[in-house]
Formats: sequence, C-alpha cells, structure tokens
Amino acid sequence: MPEATTCPTRANEISDAGNESLDSGHVILLTGAPTKQKERQPGLTVSLLPQISTITSSSSDVYGTCFHTDSYWRVQLLAALPTRNQCDMLVTYFLENINWVYHAIHVPSFRKEYSQLWDRDTNSVDLSWLSLLFIVISESALFISSDVAQAIGLSPMNVRNLSHIWYTSSRQALHASGFESKPQLVHLQTFLVSQIYWLATKNVETMNSCLGQAVRNAYSLGLHKVNESPNLLQRDIQRRVWWGLLVCDTFQSCCLERPTVIQVHSSKVPLPANCNDEDLTDTSIKARSLNEPTELSYNILCAKLMTVLQKLYVDNCSRLTSYSFVQSIDAEMMELVDSFPWYFRNRKDEKGIPALATGISNLSWAQHLLHCCICVQRIRMYRPFLHPPVGTARRICIESAEDVLSVYALLRNSCSEQLWRSPRFIVQSYQIYSAAVALAAFLLVERTFPSLRIRKDIEMVIADLAQRETAEDVAVDGSKLLQKMLDMCDRRDQFNPRESERLIPAIAAVFGGEQTTRNYLRHEDGYVLNSERPVQNPVDGLVRVEQRKQEEHLPTPVYNHNPTALSWHEDIGRLEPSSREELYPHTHFSTASETAQQTGPAMSSQSNNNQQERTPLHSQWSDDAALLSELFECPPWDVLPQQLLMSPRQIH
Repeated sequence: MPEATTCPTRANEISDAGNESLDSGHVILLTGAPTKQKERQPGLTVSLLPQISTITSSSSDVYGTCFHTDSYWRVQLLAALPTRNQCDMLVTYFLENINWVYHAIHVPSFRKEYSQLWDRDTNSVDLSWLSLLFIVISESALFISSDVAQAIGLSPMNVRNLSHIWYTSSRQALHASGFESKPQLVHLQTFLVSQIYWLATKNVETMNSCLGQAVRNAYSLGLHKVNESPNLLQRDIQRRVWWGLLVCDTFQSCCLERPTVIQVHSSKVPLPANCNDEDLTDTSIKARSLNEPTELSYNILCAKLMTVLQKLYVDNCSRLTSYSFVQSIDAEMMELVDSFPWYFRNRKDEKGIPALATGISNLSWAQHLLHCCICVQRIRMYRPFLHPPVGTARRICIESAEDVLSVYALLRNSCSEQLWRSPRFIVQSYQIYSAAVALAAFLLVERTFPSLRIRKDIEMVIADLAQRETAEDVAVDGSKLLQKMLDMCDRRDQFNPRESERLIPAIAAVFGGEQTTRNYLRHEDGYVLNSERPVQNPVDGLVRVEQRKQEEHLPTPVYNHNPTALSWHEDIGRLEPSSREELYPHTHFSTASETAQQTGPAMSSQSNNNQQERTPLHSQWSDDAALLSELFECPPWDVLPQQLLMSPRQIH
C-alpha cells in the first residue's frame, strides 16, 4: 500500500514556529512509497482555503491582528519540499547536468545558500530564493532516469508528476515574494532556469509572457546599464542574467518571427567574464581568454551570435524580406563562426574522419547546440527565398540541412547505446526536434533536395526521441509529429489541404510563427494552390473539396440529411448548358466588381448590393465556401459568384 505523508522532514520545525499543525485541513497526495520505508517520501500538502482562518487566528499572537501571507506561504511551500537527502540528490543532478545550458546559477553561492536552508527558522526563509530551488528540483525530476529516481527513494511512476507540482510551487513562491512589484535578481535567475521546463513541456506561450515581465524587471533593476559595483561576484552575475535574457529574447524572435523586446544596440553592458564559477568571488575574478574553455564559454558565444541575429528583427521584422539584408547578416554570422575557438570547431582525425574536438563533455554538447542553432537559423533566413528561388538561397538551405545534425551524429556514435541515458542528451532534445521539423518540411515541399540523406537524419531523431525514458512532451509528441510528417511526405501527391493546415499550429513555435509556416507549406505539391490540376473557378474548387471529403470518409454535411433534396452536383448536372455556363462567369477567382463587368448592369447592381450587405451564404454552400475562402484568404463574397449565394433549387 502507498504511504500517505502530510509534510516533509521540516514539519516539526514549522509547527514549533507557532503555526497551525499541518495535519488538519490538508489535501494529502499518495507518494507510492512502501510503508516499510523508514524515511518519508515527498507529498504535496495543500492547505484548504476554508482553513485559512485557523492559520490567521493562530498567527495573530505573533503578528497581531494582521494575517501575514508570507508566513502562510512559507509553511505551505516548505511542506512541498522532498526530504533533505532527496533534495540533495536532485540539486546535484541539476548542477552537474542541466545548469551548463544557461548557467544562470553561480554554483558555489547556490550551494552555500542551500546548505543554510535546512538550519533556518521558517520565518527567515527567503521566498524568492525558494522559487529558484523549486524550479531546480522540478527540472531534475523531469529529466531524471527511472533508475536514479528509484535509487533516491522517488517512485518512477510519480516523479514526473512531482516535477509539475514543484514547478507550480516555484511559480507560487515567485508570486508570494512579490516579484511583480519588488523585483530581485534571483527572480530573473528563476526565469532563465525555467526555460528548460517550458521548452520540454512545449509551453512556449507561457515563456513568452514571462519573458516580457522578466525584461521589465531587468530594466527596473538597472541591468541594462554598465555596473561598476565593487562586488565582482554580484556584478558578473548581473551581466550573465542580462545577456541570458537577451539570448532568450532573440531566440524566441527567431522561432516566432516577432520583434525583440530588448534592443541590444542601446545597451553597452559588457559580456560576462570567461571564467569558471570557482574563479569568481566577491573580491576577485580570474578571467580567461576565449581560447581557453570555461563553464561560461558557450554562453558568451551564444550572446555574440544573438547580437548579430537581433538585427533581423528590428523595424517590426520588415528586413526579413530583403534578400540583400539577409545576406549581410549571414555573412556577419559566418564571420563570427570562423572566429570560434578551437573547441567549438569541427576537426578530422588522422584518417580524415570528422571527430569531436574535446571528446564527450559539456563542451561537446554545447558545440552541438551552437552548431544546430546556426544551421537552423540559416534555413529560417533563406527559406522565404526558395519560391521563387533567389540567389544562393537553395544551395545554402541544402548545405545547412545536410549539416545541421552532423555534430549530434558524432556525439551519438561516440556514446553508442548509452546515449539515451545521458542527461545531456535528454536536456537538448528540444534542439534536435526543432532541426528535424525543418528537415521534414523540406521533404514535404522541396522535391529537388537530397531526400535520402535528410530522411535518414529525421528517422534518427525519431528513433532517439522514442527511446527516451522520460515523458516530457517535446520527446513524446515530437517523435509522433515527425513520424506524421514523414507519412505526409509519402502521401504528398494526394490532395489534402486540411492535413497541412492541421500541421501548422503543431510546428509553428519552432518553424518561425504560424503565418511563416503557412506561407511555406502552401508550396507543398499536394496543397490546393499547387495541385497539378489548377482550380479554374469557384465551383470547380467546391467540387474538389467535396471529392476530398468523400475520399477522407468525412461525416456527411448537415445539409445533406434531407432525403428529398437532390445533391448540388445533381442539380448542376441537370442544368441546361446555357444555364450551366452562368455558374462559370470567371476565368479566374475574381471579385464581385469583376463579376459585374462580365455579366452586365443587372448583375452588377445585384453584386454590389450583395457586397455591401454581405448576404450570408446559403446553408448548402456555407461549409465548403468557408473552407475555400479560408484557403484563398479572402471573404466568401469575393470568391464566389452570385449564384452560389442561392440554393441549388433557386439556381435550377
């Protein structure tokens, strides 16, 4: 039987602090731990709102008549922590395997604060710092393997749920600490660390919303200004956080094709020092040359890269349509790549075979992230210039597509079967998923691209994501989505615009936004605008849509349930040839005014009245007309001739 717990090991201390006992009025979660286990497992203890009056009355002796929400939330949040041994292991897992990606945490400072937590009085616990601790253990629980989870006493079946509970606890600690009105540096560190959780759970919209708040808080704290504080540790952490926000902001602009929030050209904040955490104290710092790899080298190069790419998204992203401007940014980016230090460059061994410069290490995984990001961004920049082809866009897209996963393949081959158990592989799965989506889109649209090589890379990513022990959304859903895109590629000669439309929201967050995704997928061979048999007139388009419905075995439209009514195909077929020609007044899809010019004054007046009043389509046409007008991005009354505003009986 599972064991029910009401609080972690700090329950006695919380009770001694004069607060209400946590055994009354709480919702208890089952942890799945066996009863014979001596050490209690973590369980979330959530106070029921009706019991808040009890806590208020018991707190009045200490605080007077005023109820202190800070004290209330400290009790609740500390009760949600796991045992100390489990927390120790989760913190260590994060610092060794996850922190390197954004490196927002100065490890010695964090460990010092963490060790003091367990000896503090409840009312002296910093809620702001507690929010950082919760997101740290949340991400560890999200990525940790089943074996490790079981070894530290966490149920493998329950550890992912605990991850989401601890993430929610982190958000609650932020609110309880007043981060919106009283921003602190640790709040911004919490945001930077949270990025991994949001990406892994495909919660990009939340990240973008929180990004705006984080940037405003950074400005409130003056991080955008040059700080010459004598406290070297504080000064360098502020620079890390500021540049970390800029990297996140620009990266989201690349993914969603939106203007950046931070304008880097208006800020003169220096980059953080290239040093290891142990080289940085309050009074000293041992900065190193970029030729010497440190824990921060990857983050510094990311900041330099995003400084170049940010220029694409000024002026409301209007420069993205200029091929010459995109070329200039690409040239600047490749010049930066050529200046990368030796440990981020591809090399060849004595046999001429590509090899990793530093072996299997954090630097190698960082090299993969940086290399993959550059190739995907080159694809994003040049993809709009493939239809029609402009300059060298096609060549650059092919080169980037073939090279985007090259470093990953080297890591994969070096790790062999242990790859899927590597924490570093697990953390970066979002990056390989993003790259594979770009490749799969090429297979759907570009028939002249080297499909065998590209498909092989996509299948490699699908296999690796499917092997994952963890169950975060980007791995589970990502492998299924990529397989679906390959299936669509195998059936791309079949006309199915609905399938392409349904794909758009699923990949837009990594492809460049919904409109960019839609514009590109409309060049797919099977799309309605690019079918081999072009749509010559509205009725032909509606017939095509009806045929696709029948092929897909879609439910019969509502208007067909009348057994006495003839189908509109039958009605049209029974019309006299002269009457039937009236259904084809256009040689292309024209507006109502063009219809008027072709059909005479009487029809002109009728069309103008229809355009002004926007007469609703007859129910027998409305569903198909709505789809057709959506595909052609114009209102139904601009797409359809006047006859289609009437029923088939009226036409007859």
